[in-house]
Amino acid sequence: MHTFLRSLPCNILLADQNMCHNYNSVLLRRRYDYIDNHAYWGHPSFPGKRWQMPMQIMPQESIIPHSMGTLGMIATTQLLDKPFTVSEWCFVNPNPTSSEGSLLTAAFAALQGWDALNRFAYSHVGDSAYAKKQGVRTCFDDVHDPLVRLGEQLGALLFRSGALRESPDCFAIQLDRELNRERSQIFHSAARTRQLALLSRIGCAVNEEDGTLPLPPQTRAVIRSSGRRISRKPVTTGRYCTVSRRRRSSAAV
Repeated sequence: MHTFLRSLPCNILLADQNMCHNYNSVLLRRRYDYIDNHAYWGHPSFPGKRWQMPMQIMPQESIIPHSMGTLGMIATTQLLDKPFTVSEWCFVNPNPTSSEGSLLTAAFAALQGWDALNRFAYSHVGDSAYAKKQGVRTCFDDVHDPLVRLGEQLGALLFRSGALRESPDCFAIQLDRELNRERSQIFHSAARTRQLALLSRIGCAVNEEDGTLPLPPQTRAVIRSSGRRISRKPVTTGRYCTVSRRRRSSAAV
């Protein structure tokens, strides 16, 4: 599809695979101009028919004790050599902590050096009475929540003004260039990997064909997935260390 659109010609920026959190999706995104992903805290689930009551929104608590939850997960999906955006994010209602979403998202995005945030959504419908009647369809909307709307304005100010700065350090997750069935599973859920994103910028770096690994100059460590136990060793440059990660476990630097 990318090749076809460019042949038209189509000169707009292209992105895709924007709701996936695994190794293979990161590799597929390399062909695009920028990386885009989605993050929902408390996305609704439906025991019966989808998008009809009954509805369940879990967890009903703050994202902070969960190492920034889905925000921490998508932080590890960015490619460090491309721009990164979040075209959908939401702390879904009802949730007693949903008002924290805008400020925490703005602060975390600034720390990670993300390029754009787009909340989902202001309102799906224009008529207030219709919105109340639909109920479940407006659990993403903030049009009737003054506390969340105030938080959005404060968050936008912090993110856009530069008051919150990008981390001066970076941790890189090293990926090889080949798709792998084992990597189709979500690998970003390890709590310790997400905890790194609370300290520093984090993202993926993919080996070039000649075996070199493109890294930002501020890289402090490289996390590598292998069958060996977690280990540390300085590399020849002395600029960063490598950390090997046992499969289905977490890594800490």
